[in-house]
Amino acid sequence: MSLVVVTGATGIQGGSVARTLAKDPTWKVRGLTRNPDGDKAKELKDLGIDVVAADLDDATTLPAAFKGAVAIFATTNFWEIAPKHGIEAAEKGEFQQFVNIAHAASDVSSLKHLVLSTMPHCDAISGGELPCPHWDAKAKGTEYVKTKLPKLAAKTTYVWLGWYVDNLASSPLMQPQPYLGKYILAQPSKPDGIVPVAGLVSTNTGVVVQAVLAQPDKTYGKYVPILTDLIPWTKVVDGWNRITGKTAVYAELADPQVETLFGEMGIEIARQFRFNTQRSPESVVTAAAAHGEDMNPTGDDTWALLDAALLGPTTSPGPSHSQTPDDAFHARAPSSKPDEGYVHQAPEQVRRGIGSPQPPRQTSDIKPVLPPQNLINHLVDVYFDFLHPQIRLLHRPTFVPWVQSRAFVSDRDSTLLLSAIFALAARYSDQPEVDLFDRSLSSETENQDGRSVTEKHVCIKRWERGKGFLCQARGLFDGGINEIEKLELESRWLPKPSVRFVQAAALIGYAEIGLAASGRAYSSISTAVRLAYDFGLDRVDFCDTGRAENVGVGAEEDPTAEFVRKEELRRAWWAISDMENFICTTRGRPRMIDYDDCKTKLPCDDRDWFEGRESPSYFLPANLSDLRESPDLPSHISATAHRILATHLMAKFVPLAANKGDLAATGDLLLTVEDIFLLSSKIRTFKNATPSTISLYCRDISIAPSGWEHPSGSGMMISPECQAFAEAHRASDAVCSIIRDWPTHSIARSAPFIAGALWAPACIQLLVKALAGANSGLAEKASLSLRILTMAMEQFAQFWGLGHYLLDCFRRYERKLTDTDWEDKGQGEWNLRWKVVTLPDYIDASFLKAASPGCGTDAEAALSSEDRLEQDLDSTAACANAYAMENLWSFYSDGIGLDDCMMGDLGWMGVEGADELLF
Repeated sequence: MSLVVVTGATGIQGGSVARTLAKDPTWKVRGLTRNPDGDKAKELKDLGIDVVAADLDDATTLPAAFKGAVAIFATTNFWEIAPKHGIEAAEKGEFQQFVNIAHAASDVSSLKHLVLSTMPHCDAISGGELPCPHWDAKAKGTEYVKTKLPKLAAKTTYVWLGWYVDNLASSPLMQPQPYLGKYILAQPSKPDGIVPVAGLVSTNTGVVVQAVLAQPDKTYGKYVPILTDLIPWTKVVDGWNRITGKTAVYAELADPQVETLFGEMGIEIARQFRFNTQRSPESVVTAAAAHGEDMNPTGDDTWALLDAALLGPTTSPGPSHSQTPDDAFHARAPSSKPDEGYVHQAPEQVRRGIGSPQPPRQTSDIKPVLPPQNLINHLVDVYFDFLHPQIRLLHRPTFVPWVQSRAFVSDRDSTLLLSAIFALAARYSDQPEVDLFDRSLSSETENQDGRSVTEKHVCIKRWERGKGFLCQARGLFDGGINEIEKLELESRWLPKPSVRFVQAAALIGYAEIGLAASGRAYSSISTAVRLAYDFGLDRVDFCDTGRAENVGVGAEEDPTAEFVRKEELRRAWWAISDMENFICTTRGRPRMIDYDDCKTKLPCDDRDWFEGRESPSYFLPANLSDLRESPDLPSHISATAHRILATHLMAKFVPLAANKGDLAATGDLLLTVEDIFLLSSKIRTFKNATPSTISLYCRDISIAPSGWEHPSGSGMMISPECQAFAEAHRASDAVCSIIRDWPTHSIARSAPFIAGALWAPACIQLLVKALAGANSGLAEKASLSLRILTMAMEQFAQFWGLGHYLLDCFRRYERKLTDTDWEDKGQGEWNLRWKVVTLPDYIDASFLKAASPGCGTDAEAALSSEDRLEQDLDSTAACANAYAMENLWSFYSDGIGLDDCMMGDLGWMGVEGADELLF
């Protein structure tokens, strides 16, 4: 019998080799370990293995341990060093282990075969893009053997092991989630990322090394990849589900999430899987050769082809994994045939090794739909920190204790409300557990778009987070609507929904709008409006008009509690009405709410509400006479109510104010409304406009005196069109100054609707930047303003799908105006009626023609411009920008601080009478 020495004999690789060779009569096995008295060492001794003490970090212990060896299998241990001393120290330490092994082995005169467990050199192969120290240390050790000890290298075989299926049994990234009734496999890799699977390493390593040692002439100087499959992560999960009979889903972790969970070692693993995804084994061989590794990638000489040996007689690796010639694992080598490769379906007997020794916990038939309490508390805090400034709906002093007491557990509507809250809060949370839970909520059957859930679990952007919670909330909400309608049909009376149900409807609508102002969002908001009317939210303060009506406020309630309750109902109404105004405006649909018949007062300040201090509130002026009777109303109401009033004025009175100067006496607010409205008045600004005329406008603006805001009094002869453009430019500058002064964190707490308010100002600045010509100062200022506005749009796009869409629209339009080679490939992801984010077609044509010097077609481009504009302009949507601009400007111009400004959910309303005004 020949002596084979196995390092790391109590580990996975070394243990597999030691146990397999112990059953082979050709070999006498000596196993090396630092603790020869441990339980695992005792198990090896029971198999007849000679277990001796040795430490790879101590070179002096190796000569005696290797003495008399004919063969050595050596594996090093990066992960034993890394947790204690860090990644950098582990890389140096593992390389030194290779050096110690190599020199000790080279001094063994009886040695005929050295088998090293190594890996590719990620850093070199990727050109420095993906350093992976726990692979690179092994690769550097291999290079050391080849360059420093060529005689030893001549009798060395290098084994590459793929991913351990054994990891599924103990990995912290494969854990049962008892509150979901399923497992989650979370990895820093895309679901379709290819995994080079080594199968059950505790079995396969020994089988392959046994074959390597049996064929030294065929394996000297070669690489032996131990691979049973090249499959995506989704297939790994499918195999686990099939074998265990349990349910698991795959979720991709982003690098920051991995780092949060596991620190620098998490990033190390992330790089490994990214390398696997980007590099096929064949390309690794080629690239390794290009970096100096003598691997002869052009033919079979590179790899040891061991299929025949593995299909030959083998010994059983153990009683729990009986192995026959037909179901043995294979070590596959790259084939020269393009239709082959590594992919190999492992036999079913092999797949059974995927099972975890820890059985999943049993769950009840009723699956919980909410995360653990610690995540619930976290998401509620996130909601009030980031979402409440946008949609002021819930009373924090009572809501948070209610959540912490878990009073919601047995209430379906409360579960619905929390799911809707979490659908919004998830995008602002940085806890990986939230993202994993959110992804796991999707059904495992095919979704509406035909893709399986595992295919959807890719690394997503912030604005895409929360879709699992939203999907769950939709299901609960639809079920509640069905029950209400069923009860209505059976009882023939109209049931009143709970306030939690209505609040959930508002939040679901807000989440839908945030994703996209789509047909689904329109439907959700329309349903919420219907529920608000069914509840009576439009008549919360009907008793203050001389009549009483019960809308859910108890007459015998404590006065403070009654105030808190009534204010909560008011806010539900105004939140829903704002969203209905926005979605109807942007989609060009008629509004359902009749504001002339609204008997619900405006909301008070948050401070008063949270402290239970009732303060005076007022009804929204229903008509012009009501407004004239209270011209100082804006000075007595909260910031949120001020915003609601401003947008209501926009909807009701701007058409009149823009045409009747006598209304200016009603207050500065109307002057502001009129000024900002000019920004969207496309007919006035762009009538007869061409690149040449806009250049003239820019020239006049640049040479006008400091009071150019009112050029008619400056003595200059300026056309009405130029004056309109100057006023639009001034309004754009005003918006830019507001955005510039905002703290960065404020934008994250702003409603996505405000992103639309930045589109028109950005377009104005783009025109000035492009056409200011010799007016370099004006062009430079416009360039800076444009950058400020686009940076704000980018921040909105980070958190909201609506912001992402608006930014994309602007970028497309920017390219369209500045790049003559640009070709419009489509109308965007959601294909909406976003005429508000367009300029007239003839303006586009003028820009394209003006791209060449000496353009003489400006006049031609302007022919029939008004006719073309009337065809292009959607009059209702054209006013939406002016409305959104009013949200910004009304706070700024009336001296309200930025913090107060952020307290309002900056929504949109439409403009009535726009047809009469614009055409």
